[in-house]
Amino acid sequence: MDANFPGDTYPYGGTTVGRFDYGCYEQLVCKVVTGRFTSYSEIIDFFRDVVQEPILGQDGTEVTSGVAYQEQCFEGQNLTDEHELAFVDEEPFETDESLGDYFKPYFQDKGEFFEAEVIIPHALVEKGMSIWGWVDMPSKKFSFSSCDEGAGKNFYRYSEQFYTGTNYPNVLNFPGLYIDDGDWVVDDEAIVTNAEQEFVIEMSYKFEG
Repeated sequence: MDANFPGDTYPYGGTTVGRFDYGCYEQLVCKVVTGRFTSYSEIIDFFRDVVQEPILGQDGTEVTSGVAYQEQCFEGQNLTDEHELAFVDEEPFETDESLGDYFKPYFQDKGEFFEAEVIIPHALVEKGMSIWGWVDMPSKKFSFSSCDEGAGKNFYRYSEQFYTGTNYPNVLNFPGLYIDDGDWVVDDEAIVTNAEQEFVIEMSYKFEG
């Protein structure tokens, strides 16, 4: 591997299960992903009890009410309906079949493990190419190495101004830049020969740099 191009992969294509989403508070930039939470209250409880960083409003007071959280989202983003928010879902880890096979964004809980069906669109298939993947596990402060806090949409409202965060644009081509301690990486890659071939990969190797 070239030290100047760690993890270089080409030709390449890819997809993701879940995506980074703006969680309505600057504190949650790059810390909220789709397909994980069922309610505002669950997010509040998770960051207070598990991450041990309670969500704070702009005035520094702790957010303890799901109603207040919803109001922050609706007012801050000029929304009127719950379905306009992707990171709160009554049934996370499930697939919305109405969207068709192209959109299969969530894990399904299989008991001992999670499983997801994916399609890799717009990928140039070469005979003998490898399919692999990894899970970007969060740090103790619940931040993700593949998310750029200084990118994304520019949020501006009264005295609040910041970027809402998004994944780094070169994740697919240089994944080696973002795989970090504690991430789960595929143990054995799948070898494919044509675009219609189905494949199975299992992220069972815990990376320790």
